[in-house]
Amino acid sequence: MDRVTAAGSADMDYVYKVKVVSAALTHTIDRFTGLVEDVHQRRH
Repeated sequence: MDRVTAAGSADMDYVYKVKVVSAALTHTIDRFTGLVEDVHQRRH
């Protein structure tokens, strides 16, 4: 495998990891926001 291919696959691996982490963060934030909204609704 030449350097360009190695760099390209490493780059794709990085992009994939960033997407996975972003998706996980978005999911966590959505759940957290939902919990906060539930608490606010119960107080009213």
